[in-house]
Amino acid sequence: MIPELSSARYLADDFPFAIRSERHDRLHAPSWHSHEFIEMVFVEAGEGYHVFEDARYWLSSGDIFLINPGEAHTFDFPDGEWVAIVNCLFLPDILPEPLVRTMVPMDGLDYLYIHPFLHPAERFRRVVNLSGPTREYVRALLRQMLGEWSGFAQTGQAAAELLRLQLMELLLLASSEYGRQPRAEERAVPSPTTEMVRRICGYLELHAAQKTSLDALAARFHLSRRHMERIVRRETGMSVIDHLHNVRIARARRLLEETGDTVGTIAEKVGYEDPAFFSRLFHRQVGVPPGQYRRQERRESWEPRRRGGGMEHHEFPT
Repeated sequence: MIPELSSARYLADDFPFAIRSERHDRLHAPSWHSHEFIEMVFVEAGEGYHVFEDARYWLSSGDIFLINPGEAHTFDFPDGEWVAIVNCLFLPDILPEPLVRTMVPMDGLDYLYIHPFLHPAERFRRVVNLSGPTREYVRALLRQMLGEWSGFAQTGQAAAELLRLQLMELLLLASSEYGRQPRAEERAVPSPTTEMVRRICGYLELHAAQKTSLDALAARFHLSRRHMERIVRRETGMSVIDHLHNVRIARARRLLEETGDTVGTIAEKVGYEDPAFFSRLFHRQVGVPPGQYRRQERRESWEPRRRGGGMEHHEFPT
């Protein structure tokens, strides 16, 4: 019999929620189980299979998915593979029904991500892949939630209300992103070529700041450089180098927004030895130089707080 994890064991007594960061691999993966609560999973890094009832889905960095109460699942990993994930565990009544009802009719939202809170018989769409700025935004939001949760015992109701709003934002982001993606069958095991390209892109995301050559990267995956570049372009629509630049610039934007590091320091942190080259590339991709981008972001963040008497403002990624 498949064990069912109880809400009483995993969720707070006075607030039906929990969040935690975990790493799974072949030797450290949960056995088959279901649970009384909803589980939202965000894949921060790595790759592996999510085994869901009678199907297997390949997971990679940026995937976000939901598991309903009572649904059995586990993870499985080829040799050497692993995933780092953030789990949000919660009960449907964590979100007030009037708040949920106001969200359902909004344009650009997928009904199936919110509808289960109103009608428990409905089922969630399970997998959405977040990319670019949205993925980085969700990663940062989850890190904030982990911080709030670590101090929950001390801050109590204030942390609970903030976590409730942040969870709603996660659901809306997933709903909005699902609405933008093609309505295809839920993802099954990819072709060997697609899986290889995902592994290459995942490696680049994990090691974006490190120096490497295309020849060394191809050798790591036992491919010729020409074949690697051809399959990456066919699967992603961009070259290997362009993908690496996109990852680095997304991280640079986050560092410009969240730290006081100099442009030169940020260039080095994301993998560029030449700050001038980094600035030119950043300008070409983002539309403004790094320094101007930082000033704009800080001005946009500060102005609503000043006008709103202390209300926080978060730029919603597009």
